[in-house]
This record gives sequence, structure tokens and C-alpha cells, in this order.
Amino acid sequence: MTDEIRNEAENTMETAVTPDAAILPAQTEQNDAPIADLAEISPVEAGPSPEDIAKAAWLKEHAPTLAKWLMVLFWLGVASFVCNGFENTIKLPKYVPVTGLVLSAATYLISLLQILAAWKLQKADRKFRMLALINAASTVFLAITQVTLGGADPAVIAGIVSDRTQRAGVQALVAVLLALALGLAAVVYYFEMTAFHHVTRYVDEELAEKWIKLRAWMIGLTAATLAAILLEILIAGNPFAYLNGWGTVILLLAVPSSLGMLACSVILMVYLYRTAKLFKTTAQNTDSAEKKV
Repeated sequence: MTDEIRNEAENTMETAVTPDAAILPAQTEQNDAPIADLAEISPVEAGPSPEDIAKAAWLKEHAPTLAKWLMVLFWLGVASFVCNGFENTIKLPKYVPVTGLVLSAATYLISLLQILAAWKLQKADRKFRMLALINAASTVFLAITQVTLGGADPAVIAGIVSDRTQRAGVQALVAVLLALALGLAAVVYYFEMTAFHHVTRYVDEELAEKWIKLRAWMIGLTAATLAAILLEILIAGNPFAYLNGWGTVILLLAVPSSLGMLACSVILMVYLYRTAKLFKTTAQNTDSAEKKV
């Protein structure tokens, strides 16, 4: 009797296990499916990262302002380039004296407008605020220097003083003024192109890196220009210095640095225009996306 009960219980257990056992192979096959197939069966869409969200918010807020005022800076740069060409390259005031006052006034007006444009951009990047302040200090200092030197060539001023002691004092004064002026110019270049680099990273990283390379060239060429001018001042009034080879050294510094600064100024304008256009396109795309929503 006990054996019959035991056999009946074993048969009942086998019958109960059999349906579950039939299911197990199907479950095992599904679990062994490739990851790609599982992804197709139940896809999971990843949302935007916090960095993308922050970038989109920054562009929405600042792209219109950057597009407007960077283009203003571009056209002010073109105007400054033209004024500088008439005044220093063509030397128009030498032939038409009245144009000297006009060009000088236009140059200072352009500088004031550039300061205003940089100040308007300070919310996009704090470097623009520093650019505006340093540019203002540089403009004031250049005005003081121009009044002090009377618009004459510093090397000529240092050379016309006959007394050796007085000439040394004049040379030192002129050298200090020019060193400060070009030093401020180098600082302006640093903050200007660093600010452009910071904002351009949001739209074009390759162009942003070009701003850094251009910054290095501009500061280096400014230093070379300063070295050439200081050498010219130091040997002013000493004709034998040119015979000793210092004139060649000055030419080797002055000519390449002048041509390099001209080339870099043109490149700066090209980069600035491209940057302004990029932000204009970004602002337009953002507006279009909002209207569709």
C-alpha cells in the first residue's frame, strides 16, 4: 500500500514539472539572444546630455547678441584698417594736412565704438568686459602719448637732441612710452582673441583653435615690433651704429614684423566675419525651431 501511494505521488510530480520544463528552452533562447537583437526588441532612446542642454540654452540666450555685435566689430575693424592705411601707409596728411585731424578723430571714434561693442558682449563672456576696460585704457594712453610726442617719429625726437645726457633722457622716456603702448596693445590682443575663442567653441571648435594660434602670432609680432623700435631709438643720433650692423638687425626685425602684422590683421578680419556669420546662422536656426514647436 505504501509503495502504491509513493508511485502515484512520483507520477503526479512528473506531470506537474513537465509543462514548466517545456517553457524553459524558449526562455533560454530569448536570454541567449544577441544584445543588438534585444535592443531591437525593446529600444531605449537616450535623451540629450546635460552639456547639450546647457549649450543649447547658452546659444539661445547669447547667439543673437553675438551675431549683432561681432558683425559691428567687423565693420569697425574695416573702418579702422582704412583709416590706418590712409594715415600711416599712404601718409595722406602729409599731402593734405586737414585730413590728419579728420583721420585722427575718426580713429578715436572707432575706438570708442569698439569699446561699446565689447561692453555689450560681456554677458556672453567675461573676457569681453576686460577687453573693453583694457581697450579704454589703451586708447587714453595712446592719446596722451600722441600729445606728448606731438605726432613726431620717436626715433627722430631721440636723434635731434644734440646733448648726450639730454638725448639719453629723451631716449629713455620715448622707450618707456612706446613699451607701455605696445604692451597694452598685446594685452588687448590677448583678451580680444581669448574672448573670441571662448564663444566660438559653442559653434565651431576648429575655428576656436585658430583664434588661439592667431593670438600667439599677434603677441609675438608685437614684441618683435617693439624690439625693432627700441633698437632704432637707442642708436638714434649715432650714425656709426648703422655701419656696425645694427641697421641690418632693425630691418630684419621691422620688415617681417610689419608684414606679419598686416597679414594677421587681414586674417583676424576673416575669422571675425566667419564667427559673426556662424552665430547669425545659429540664431536663425534656433528661432525657426521654436516657431515649428
